[in-house]
Amino acid sequence: DEAERMLEAAMPTEENLVAWKASLTANPANLDALFAYGQMAKHLRKYEEAAWAFQQMLALNPALPRVKLDLADTYVMLG
Repeated sequence: DEAERMLEAAMPTEENLVAWKASLTANPANLDALFAYGQMAKHLRKYEEAAWAFQQMLALNPALPRVKLDLADTYVMLG
């Protein structure tokens, strides 16, 4: 059903990360998709990809404190 499909799409897997990236190709200014991609990439320890997503979000809307925190945390993980 729809709820199950949505839950599966939110699971941090390589397959879902690719799907979120594809959705960003179609709509690069989708903040929800950027956030989901960044969170998923961060969870999968793909920190450069996560940082990219968070940077894109802040370029679109600099007034997102949670995203600033996620970006700072990602920078720490990058070393």
